Amino acid sequence: MTFKLDAQGNSPNSFTYYLKGDKARMEMEMPAQAQMGKAAFIIDGGKREMITLIPQMKMYMQMQMSPVDSTGDNGKADDGEKPVKVGDTEVILGHKCDHWRINDEDGGTVDLWNAKGFGNFMMPGSMSGMPGGGRQPQWIKDMMSQGFFPLKVVVTKKDGSTEMSMVATKIEEKDLSSSLFEVPSGYNKMNIPNMGNMGRQN
Repeated sequence: MTFKLDAQGNSPNSFTYYLKGDKARMEMEMPAQAQMGKAAFIIDGGKREMITLIPQMKMYMQMQMSPVDSTGDNGKADDGEKPVKVGDTEVILGHKCDHWRINDEDGGTVDLWNAKGFGNFMMPGSMSGMPGGGRQPQWIKDMMSQGFFPLKVVVTKKDGSTEMSMVATKIEEKDLSSSLFEVPSGYNKMNIPNMGNMGRQN
């Protein structure tokens, strides 16, 4: 899948998303970090693991996501602003998508057009789409059970301006090599004792 991305700052303007079973891979140019060039993220939903590949340096970072209770640390469900099903649909690249909207606490909105039949979208960062991993309020579980794979997302600020949008521009079904979801031979692992201090490990 190819997505067009329009966001503020030095964000990439597109990314490619590969999906095979419970594994996903995202590839994108990193304009804000020229030394990285094209970065790739491999997400293993079964292992609750994310790997960041840096081809220009032939290095990779590995992050294990610990399973967390859906109630979070304080014992109370962190439901935040629950999404609502708007009721309309949109056909994107031949796939019918249900329209959901989340009203955030700052007065803005997040609109998602979710398709079914692709599994659940797994995104680097929050990892909330990973089964059994990350902090999952009940509303996320409910939405995932109905198909949580957005082919279109629009984030709108309180003043009505668009902060970010992404939309699928190409979907192709084909056999994918397992090597796409593995660390290439010859890459060195970066040791991450904490998020602010990274050193190289051969």
